[in-house]
Amino acid sequence: MYASICSRISARRETQADNLNEPMWDSGVRQALKRAATAEGCDFRGFGPHSLRRANITWRQEVGGSSIETSKIAGHANTKITEEYTIVQLKRQDDLTRRIQGRRAKAAKKANEKKVAA
Repeated sequence: MYASICSRISARRETQADNLNEPMWDSGVRQALKRAATAEGCDFRGFGPHSLRRANITWRQEVGGSSIETSKIAGHANTKITEEYTIVQLKRQDDLTRRIQGRRAKAAKKANEKKVAA
């Protein structure tokens, strides 16, 4: 979704009749983003450039980037700010919980085996 929206905005920007060497106004960016999000079926109230920033920060961490790396790329002064942006998806929460449960079960089994052997 993120990449698709960004490509739609880039495509729109390239076809604008105005001077492409000049930056777009904030309102132009918001309008292009709104059109792209509507075309992708992911527009919602409050959706804007900051939504993409939050999504990018979250995505970087989901694919394995550390909070330190993500913080530096985002230009945050510290990782606490990055933590506020990061949205931990329910599937990720579930995966992490299951990994912890698996490790605990393995440790409990090992402890029981030691007791039996002793």
